[in-house]
Amino acid sequence: MLSPNKTLFSVASLLLAAAGAVSAQTITAVSGNGQMVRPNFITDPLVVEVRTAQGAPAPGVEIRWQILDAGLGTVVNSITFTDGAGRASTTFVGALMPPTASFLQTTVNASVAINPSINTNFTVTTVNFTGDGSQSLTVDILLLSPSLEQRPLVGGAGTTGTVPIRVSVFATRGGTPGPVPNVSVRVQEQDGSSGTIRCQEGTVFTNAVGEAVCTPVFGGRLGDGQFSVFVGGDTFYVFSDILFRITVGPLAAFRITNGNNQSVNAGQALPAPMVAIGEDASGNAVTGADVVWELVSPNTGVLSNLTTVTDANGRVSGRLTAGSIPGTFQVRLRNPRGTVQALFNFTVSLTLTGITKNSGDNQTAITNQPFAEPLVITVNSAQGPVPNIPVLFTITGGATLSASTVTTNAQGIARVNVTAGPNSGAVVVTASVSNFSVQFTLTVRLPGPVLSQTSFTSAAGGQRGGVSPGALVQITAPGIAPGLQGCVVAAQFVGGFAYQLARVTVTFNNVSAPLYSVCNLGQNQEFAVAQVPTELPTGLANVTVAVGEGNATITGIPVTAVAPGLFETVMSDNIRRAVALRPDGSYVTLQNPARRGERIKVFVTGLGAPVTAAGTRIPTNQVAPSTTPATSPFGVVVGLNNEGVPNVNAPVLSSTLIGIYEVTFEVPTNIPAGANIPFVVASVVNDQFVFSQPSALPVQ
Repeated sequence: MLSPNKTLFSVASLLLAAAGAVSAQTITAVSGNGQMVRPNFITDPLVVEVRTAQGAPAPGVEIRWQILDAGLGTVVNSITFTDGAGRASTTFVGALMPPTASFLQTTVNASVAINPSINTNFTVTTVNFTGDGSQSLTVDILLLSPSLEQRPLVGGAGTTGTVPIRVSVFATRGGTPGPVPNVSVRVQEQDGSSGTIRCQEGTVFTNAVGEAVCTPVFGGRLGDGQFSVFVGGDTFYVFSDILFRITVGPLAAFRITNGNNQSVNAGQALPAPMVAIGEDASGNAVTGADVVWELVSPNTGVLSNLTTVTDANGRVSGRLTAGSIPGTFQVRLRNPRGTVQALFNFTVSLTLTGITKNSGDNQTAITNQPFAEPLVITVNSAQGPVPNIPVLFTITGGATLSASTVTTNAQGIARVNVTAGPNSGAVVVTASVSNFSVQFTLTVRLPGPVLSQTSFTSAAGGQRGGVSPGALVQITAPGIAPGLQGCVVAAQFVGGFAYQLARVTVTFNNVSAPLYSVCNLGQNQEFAVAQVPTELPTGLANVTVAVGEGNATITGIPVTAVAPGLFETVMSDNIRRAVALRPDGSYVTLQNPARRGERIKVFVTGLGAPVTAAGTRIPTNQVAPSTTPATSPFGVVVGLNNEGVPNVNAPVLSSTLIGIYEVTFEVPTNIPAGANIPFVVASVVNDQFVFSQPSALPVQ
């Protein structure tokens, strides 16, 4: 047997493992779909990519490949594993076909082995020879567009072409004539470079009438080139040497090259001219384009020396003399329709003398709540308060501002509201104008965690609820472990576990609960594991969770007589199974399975408030006395291989682990061997079964 300390450490580790969640996965076909292949020839690789629910590559995932259409070809490797980029591949060998057949289509399915519902399909078309000695194929692959008269394809840089690239795949010999759907069509520049011409849709596939349509998109490299059209994969059929030409596209943007973000005193000319270059969508300079200059706000200055048509280098320029109003202003450069524009920013200054902090300093607010008063300042100059001047407000700490820039009113006053964020701590707000600034110091405090009915689960089984007298329950809620990274696990001492851990306390109907652990695993996984007080009556309870100076209470949490939760562990094949001990004290594993006829011990929480033979209830935060065994007041049954086990001992409260029962049973001799024999434990309350989560045991 393991020592009490080692056993406690193992159970605590299991509690942490139970709190983790296996990320869901997605699988997508990356390449190889829509290929054509000749009988007994091999395709290019069929490639899939597997990612986690968070979008990260999932390496080491077993992928199973199977043909859904029996007999139509062969998958070379039926089982592969994803690499570090989350990718796995196989190849396909085309089936031998009778001379009368024109083509056969095969669906190859790729699925995640541990969850076959995560899968994707590939279509591969096997094409026959005519059998007349000509080595001709039984399908016609035709380039319908562009025709010779439509070449070269011409388009502006960054634009979509008006002439589509159309391909037809049609069976004409060796069987019933008809279209060939689901064949891939891809476009690539002849020299292997990219970015000059492509299909807007990426890879396209022939439709029900055997046609695929690609909308050409032209890149940014000006001049002539050639492209190829690949049909049925990169090595099956290619149309080459198709000419295209990329010209300068229409005006799509203005790139400011000089004169932006200038500062000037009121009534003075900007030090440098405002200069911009008109460009198409790919950054090529556009000549001869009409432009319009305008002040965004009135009375901010006078425009002069304007060029209104882009020159041979795409350039336009203009100058500005500032008005008398201080502040930040803009000049807009646009095309006549206003669909393309750029903004030049400039600041008009006065001689400022400073900023006065009026009110709002040294406030405190609860997380996610607004501060009671706005922050108010006055901007001063040698002539008095300054109106119409923008004040920049910046913030450091867990809060947000109603605005980052506020313009002073007629009295030179600017005000901003602050809302506390989700974390407690100090917040500093700085108000700045020119070289002057003042700071406000604020404080955010916690209100307590955000509790809900779904916050409570069994600490062992993870089932919803889990609140029963003496049980171990996990309380998951945002704000229960702010600032914590990882877990703080209580150390057992004489008399039980601590009632405060990592600044967290928990009470049920004002009765304190001992804490096993407090964790923050990131991604909204903040939780505490506690023992429900054994004296808590069934019905509805009020639960209060305090975190430092904040606290929160939720009412109406159901308390049931039992809430069985079976402790589990992840074994060497990454599958969760029950934690079980063999008679020699060793753990049951895949390499050390339970034997038929052995008495096996498992660990369960939530079997009710423990009592001694004399009817004395074991208090909260205590194990069973070594001299006085304690059991559940309710019966227990064990199910193995979906059948009840006859020789089951009454559940005995552990003498070393708080809140945990040990259930011992005999493995029937007629149980089949297997790595995943279904296993479950249930309490019997009023002749009704209350089951733990379903689990499994390896049996030999």
